[in-house]
Amino acid sequence: MSVDQSSLHTVAITGAVKRPQIYPVLSRTTLLDVLSQAEGLADDAGNTAIIRRGDIAMRALRPENAPAHGTEQIATGNTLTVDLKQLLDSGDPSLNVNIYPGDRINRARVGVVYVVGARKQAWWIRNER
Repeated sequence: MSVDQSSLHTVAITGAVKRPQIYPVLSRTTLLDVLSQAEGLADDAGNTAIIRRGDIAMRALRPENAPAHGTEQIATGNTLTVDLKQLLDSGDPSLNVNIYPGDRINRARVGVVYVVGARKQAWWIRNER
């Protein structure tokens, strides 16, 4: 019997990306690397990514091993929120967090308000809140 892939070596990415699915992670990788594997952001992507840490990350990021985090990262238990707009605009490497096997990343979708009625065509507005 052989195992081609193990869930211990994967990362799940969902939400507003072009190809949400489970991706293999066989070496050190970062948030931008995983977003790139998912072929980038969808049109309705919001400004934040929510990372739910798996067991491997929780062991690796014990307080004595924890790296300094950027100011726009908010960690709560096993969940980390990263401001991707700031990461992409500033290029701050501290915001491009390491991703570990077993992590789950959700790229938030932005709210959309549709305007319809006496117009030649319907259009929408992004709600960035």
